[in-house]
Amino acid sequence: MLPRVPILGATVGQLLVVLIYQAVVNVYFLVLNPALPYNYKRPSYLAIAQLPFVFALATKNSILSVLGKGPEKLNFLHRAVGQGLIVFGLIHAIFIEKLLHFKPDLSKRLYLSGVVSASALLLILVTSFSIVRRKAYQLFIIGWLVFVYAVNMHVPKFPFPFTIAALALYGLDVGLRFAKTRVKTASLVALSGNVVMIQVQGVAEGWRPGQYCWIRVISTGMGFRLLESHPFTIANAPAAKSPLPGRHNLTLLSKANGDWTRALRRFADMPLVAAQDDLDNLKVGGRNVRVIVDGPYGGSMYQDFAEAQSVLLIAGGSGITFCASVLEELVGSAAQLRGNIRTRFVTLVWSMKAIENIDWYSEMFNALVSIARNRTTLSVRIYIHGQCYDWVS
Repeated sequence: MLPRVPILGATVGQLLVVLIYQAVVNVYFLVLNPALPYNYKRPSYLAIAQLPFVFALATKNSILSVLGKGPEKLNFLHRAVGQGLIVFGLIHAIFIEKLLHFKPDLSKRLYLSGVVSASALLLILVTSFSIVRRKAYQLFIIGWLVFVYAVNMHVPKFPFPFTIAALALYGLDVGLRFAKTRVKTASLVALSGNVVMIQVQGVAEGWRPGQYCWIRVISTGMGFRLLESHPFTIANAPAAKSPLPGRHNLTLLSKANGDWTRALRRFADMPLVAAQDDLDNLKVGGRNVRVIVDGPYGGSMYQDFAEAQSVLLIAGGSGITFCASVLEELVGSAAQLRGNIRTRFVTLVWSMKAIENIDWYSEMFNALVSIARNRTTLSVRIYIHGQCYDWVS
């Protein structure tokens, strides 16, 4: 694993990729463009030429998905290319304004669309900072939509093929996501620690431990957030790889940290009479709602935990979902003697702020330890640490 650069928050490999990208682009801008600053069209060409790459690197079905890697692994390059587009677009505007003494006649489409494009880039720039984007993500998206439209009104001939390429890539991603999308009924159960357990009924296969999916809760109980979708790590192993008896549904844990997750928690706590428009309503102490599930995505790439003789899993709080699904699959593989499992020792360390959160997985962990002890040669040890409490399986 490559080390991270502390200040930049990126690995050495990621930083190297970004530097190579910037070197190539700046060679075209500075070295192969001797007419600067009067060749004001050159930075605009470089900005527009990067539009398809911005879209391609933002899609959920990226080139890395065929390797089992999630789209978030390319976010660093998506940000770098997007920042390059913004910088070159604004340089184009500055060259015209300052060096050519540009005085826009806003009654003409060319000038009005240029001003709108530059304004949209400034909006994207401001909302691209994570502290702003978390609160105003819709403005970030609106900025991109306005920019794409305005720049095609500005000088239609040049941006058009790049816009078509970007839209084609986006359309392909939408098609692939549609193939992974299912509309199902899910039960919502409020747990301790401000957590909601989401069990998607009728989905028991089709993912690997460590993968995640996006979920959208379609109910008026979510208010104006019913169209939002959010990603969650799948909290259990698929039925075929689990040693546990009973029904197996795709399970997610949502901790109330943001606006959407807090709205979901309030909805799960809502008295049943306040949501008569929901489906069957009650199921095992929870509430049934319609959900749209998009995924799975990501995972541990080619990492097969069953190939390691000893496996150490460490989790904090709700991060237990990744580790729990891996543990469940390892015990299942050993119990069913499936594949070439070499693992002999599994240790899980789970730290939490409130010890009552152990209820999320206590029954499952006890069952897995019992199965491992009685039906396999696998040694499973679980250490749980909370406030003034330690528990060892």
